[in-house]
Amino acid sequence: MSDWSSYAAGRVRQQQQNSSIRDARALQEERLLDEYAPSRWEELRKTLMQMCTDFNAEEGMRNSFACDNSNRDALKVEYTPKVISARLTFNRERHEIKVGGLIGPAVGELVYKIAVVPGQRETYFSDGNNSIQAHEIARKVLDRLLGI
Repeated sequence: MSDWSSYAAGRVRQQQQNSSIRDARALQEERLLDEYAPSRWEELRKTLMQMCTDFNAEEGMRNSFACDNSNRDALKVEYTPKVISARLTFNRERHEIKVGGLIGPAVGELVYKIAVVPGQRETYFSDGNNSIQAHEIARKVLDRLLGI
């Protein structure tokens, strides 16, 4: 064996070990998301429905928001005075939430991912760049429906 072959074999073994570690981490992250993403989705649904209930309880705002939560992987929120709505859809395989149907400054779909905090068993919502809380997502959806 030459110095080169020992060196090269050592590098290849190290690459294989690093690849195995990355694969194990990715598998662990996928399992954590499969386990915890549905509860994050449920947190967002409950937050949004509660904010709609709270708004409807304000003086002069009765029945302004209507929520259809009949599908466990979707939530439709309608602003009844303008007959506009937003539909939030949870994709269990991709661990993401799409918000569509919004009218206003940002036409099109918004996508929020559920991600794992590196090295932990904790999950969070991400807007693609930053961590975002359920109440912040809910507020953005309702603000856009209200046009504020």
